[in-house]
Amino acid sequence: MARKVTRYCERETVSVIGVRLLAAIGTIVAVAAGFGCSAPLPTTQLPPTRLVAPALEFPQYRDYRGVVDLRSASGSVDESEIADLARTAQIDFVTIGNLAREGQNNYGIGGFTSDILFIPGATFKTGGGEIVAVNVNDPINTRLAP
Repeated sequence: MARKVTRYCERETVSVIGVRLLAAIGTIVAVAAGFGCSAPLPTTQLPPTRLVAPALEFPQYRDYRGVVDLRSASGSVDESEIADLARTAQIDFVTIGNLAREGQNNYGIGGFTSDILFIPGATFKTGGGEIVAVNVNDPINTRLAP
């Protein structure tokens, strides 16, 4: 009979410690959640206008936003629609990066469309990656790529 009482007391001691431990962990989690979640979430809204600010490290230069290697060869979206999307996203320039084809020498026309600078370019595969050529005027021989 003494053995049964001892086993019962050990089980009771373990369960009391377990309950106290769970209560302590629950209290810590509740306090952390209360303090950690009280700050507002950051906004994803863009400012109403685009301010081209000086770069922090080099104040004589301006900090522009842009897209490099934009694939638009599908033909479903023209340059003016891309310019409208870029203006909405407050993008300053877009570099076209359609895949170069053998003998191709027309990589787009550079210049401004609706205040968005378009830079002609092409992309060709090499090794395990791609090279983006910017402001290309001559055909790219893709077979010479390493």
